[in-house]
Amino acid sequence: KGNPGEKTLLHGVQVVYTKENETADAYIEALVAKIGSNYAVRVASSDSLVQLSSFRTGVLRMSARELREELEIANKEMQQHFQKK
Repeated sequence: KGNPGEKTLLHGVQVVYTKENETADAYIEALVAKIGSNYAVRVASSDSLVQLSSFRTGVLRMSARELREELEIANKEMQQHFQKK
């Protein structure tokens, strides 16, 4: 109760804990609206409303499952690359 929210950087990824009475979806929608037209942004969410909101602002969107698959492929490629050296 009374959480003011917090942002921290963890391994190059900004982690956000939303403030009290602010949903993650609301935070994502506001952030996408704010930076989506100025930066290459991709939103990973399986929530259809978040995806629709992302689509309206012109940013790329993907499901959480697609993000997991992409990360698994990237991990395998990195392992193969570094095993060759």
